[in-house]
Amino acid sequence: MQSRAEHHGDALLFRYLLEGTIDGALDEWSFARLDRRARAVAAWLQDRGYGGQRALVVFPHGLEFIEAFFGCLYAGVTPIPAYPPDPSHLDYTVVRLDRIACDAEAALILSVDSLVEQAEKLRLVENAGFVGSLPWVSVEQISSARAKDWRDPNAKPEDLAFLQYTSGSTSFPRGVMLSHGNVTHNLHKLRLQMGHDPEHLAERDGEFIFSWLPLFHDLGLIGVLLHALYVAGTGTFMSPLVFLKQPFLWLRATSRLRAYTAGGPNFCFDMAVRKVSEAQRAELDLSHLVNAFSGAEPVRWKTFCRFADYFAPCGFRPEAFFHAYGLAETCVFLSGGHSKLDEPT
Repeated sequence: MQSRAEHHGDALLFRYLLEGTIDGALDEWSFARLDRRARAVAAWLQDRGYGGQRALVVFPHGLEFIEAFFGCLYAGVTPIPAYPPDPSHLDYTVVRLDRIACDAEAALILSVDSLVEQAEKLRLVENAGFVGSLPWVSVEQISSARAKDWRDPNAKPEDLAFLQYTSGSTSFPRGVMLSHGNVTHNLHKLRLQMGHDPEHLAERDGEFIFSWLPLFHDLGLIGVLLHALYVAGTGTFMSPLVFLKQPFLWLRATSRLRAYTAGGPNFCFDMAVRKVSEAQRAELDLSHLVNAFSGAEPVRWKTFCRFADYFAPCGFRPEAFFHAYGLAETCVFLSGGHSKLDEPT
């Protein structure tokens, strides 16, 4: 991150579509802005003696997450990405967060003003347990002026970077210890496999990647956000809640931005075929899409045949499909590649 900030400064790194459309309100972060905010958060953590400890990073959908996540890395604090409890189902969603907090031995929770204000409710929930006793800190209350007080922890490749909890699809989520070297190696492998070499990126006139994936999930965090940072390409995001309501907005933004990487689990391609009308389809240009990646759940051949057929009039090419297998235990990416629908794999 520090190297990218030195070389790219005020160039756009991340963009969030607050309303789900490129024409609506935006939250934009340059390399320099993220570096400055990460230093400020890190200095706050260091001043309070949290270096070497672990922090839950609990945020609503949006880019406020990144200043806390990188602030932890800058401070030598281990971040633990986690989704906030659902206010309508506090009885069991707090239990899940509590078990992660206990298992990780978290020392504090980093969040935003709105969630910190709700934190008192957690202490009123019978099953809040350990997480109910942790201090909640809003990064919005940390002044950027603190950045000048930051001290570099001089992290090594073998040092722990963050804890990524498994999806919990077969049992309770388990924490996977990922070192800086683990993450860098996986990003390098992913970049090579997807053809994101610097010379290829320089040849393209569109955005690097567009995503609706949640940032607390390994595919959204490593496969998209950190991947964009690693190749110094612009990453644009929208809320997964907006995507679930209107899948068309995902493809429309992908088209408008001329993004050459976009994707998600198998179900998102099914949803696009079911819910994007022919009239909406007529607005799309997907000819620039080079990596339509699919992972995080079983990849189904029929899904991609349907998607390729339905969006062929938009210029979508079947060879853009990038099918991948991965899991938190391997950082995120294990194997994958482009495949042709008419060839067995």
